[in-house]
Amino acid sequence: MQKPVTFLLLILSIGLILGGAVSAQDVDVVVIDENDDLVEVANPGDEVAADVFVSGEEPLCEAFVEISVDPETGLEFLPDEALMTTSDLGIWISNTDPIWGGFFYYDDVSQLWIWDIGTVGEIGEGTADPTAELIAPAIVTDLGEITVYTDLWNWEGQTDPLVSSDWYTFISVEPVPPGPEPVPVAAGTVPMQTTGSPIALLVLAIFSIIGGTVYGKFR
Repeated sequence: MQKPVTFLLLILSIGLILGGAVSAQDVDVVVIDENDDLVEVANPGDEVAADVFVSGEEPLCEAFVEISVDPETGLEFLPDEALMTTSDLGIWISNTDPIWGGFFYYDDVSQLWIWDIGTVGEIGEGTADPTAELIAPAIVTDLGEITVYTDLWNWEGQTDPLVSSDWYTFISVEPVPPGPEPVPVAAGTVPMQTTGSPIALLVLAIFSIIGGTVYGKFR
């Protein structure tokens, strides 16, 4: 019985090694607000941003990321406001840059948003561990759970074109309407909830006097 167990452990070890090799080239996504905080709950109309980070051990010249949203009506991306940077560049590039722009766009064929990392050149040729990051602003346009999916494709040197996947989920809810503003209490006013109004107290005193007089006469 030892041989099958040994063989099984060998298979598991190989799987872990291969899994570690693949996981060295990853895509990660989160959704952040204007303060760079993670978004857990948002309201329709809020501006958020998908923050996508790619890292690995191979050049990024042929890498691209597919980005989708479930439901499709959950977010409205603002491609003109998208920014990206890489470990080689060290600066943020606008999607409207006349030279390097156009890296984030909607593909009508796949009906997915595409982040074409290789648009800005031979990324990773000058660094041992190349990285790239995308900031894609968007408007929240639906209610309920909203999930952003990312798939990293066609990394150079990989046999499987799909290298890594990740997703991030947050909840969109209706904003809570503001409550009524408190009515200011004028100085000298007797609190209504404890003693009643001054007029009511005066009327009560008069009836007490009259009632006492009438009761005295009948005695």
